[in-house]
Amino acid sequence: MQKKSNAESGGFNPRIVLAFFLCSLGICLVMLGFAATAPTDIGSNAADPDLPRFASGNLDQAEYLRLREEHIAFLRGAEPGKTLDPTARSRAIIQTERQIAERNRVAGKSGNSSPQGTGGNWVELGPSPIPNGQTQGVASPVSGRVTAIEIDPTDPNKVYVGAAQGGVYRSLDGGATWTPIFDSAQSLAIGALALDAANGRLYVGTGEANG
Repeated sequence: MQKKSNAESGGFNPRIVLAFFLCSLGICLVMLGFAATAPTDIGSNAADPDLPRFASGNLDQAEYLRLREEHIAFLRGAEPGKTLDPTARSRAIIQTERQIAERNRVAGKSGNSSPQGTGGNWVELGPSPIPNGQTQGVASPVSGRVTAIEIDPTDPNKVYVGAAQGGVYRSLDGGATWTPIFDSAQSLAIGALALDAANGRLYVGTGEANG
């Protein structure tokens, strides 16, 4: 008489049981893997929207935040280990204005209508322009980078230029000579100029986007 199989007799097939166990084990391992890689709390690197992807898992979050704060402080002009003083430039401008006033007072008291010869004067030696300042692909003479130009439509000899980090200059003789007119401003980075010739106003946009 032929013996009945385990399935027919109501028993368990060992191979089926083993396959079911291995399948269940695989699913559990996959679920554990997802749980391990998913963000679990707000303090994890993956939960920080500011953390670059390349740094996730390679850089401790606390170290990343420290480096980011140091870089922001550097861009604002703060020296390492020193507190940023936002009034430093304002105080420097006031000090410069006082020194100029004192120099003019001394010059007037001595009968000299010009402040020349009272000390603190500089003479430009050049080069002007820099003979080989442009060296990317071609060597050519350049001067400081100009970011904005405005010409008076009623007087073409009156020209204004804004420099990347040098303030605003005005020429009354078509560019032969220039006079700085913005040195006492809070920022010397010039991004745009707009001339209202009808009302005699020059609008200056500070901040310059080019690196």
